[in-house]
Amino acid sequence: MTVLLLAAGCSKFEVYERNLQYMTMETYQSEKVLVDKQFQEAQLALAKAETSGNPEEIKKARSTFTDAKTKARAIEWEERRRNRTW
Repeated sequence: MTVLLLAAGCSKFEVYERNLQYMTMETYQSEKVLVDKQFQEAQLALAKAETSGNPEEIKKARSTFTDAKTKARAIEWEERRRNRTW
């Protein structure tokens, strides 16, 4: 189902990605820090879950990690857009 949404041009974070464009530089910088922190925490949680071997914990951690990674990519694209380095 996720593949279909992405193929159709709709993503879970489509509005988030658009809103990044309208953030002031100060708000955007704060958001970058927050997303980076969320991404690092999600990586650690996924590593711990995989170590535990609990399938439910792994599934939840993987979902959180995927969301954090998607937001990090959106920040990366916005950074490129703002700096015109695409």
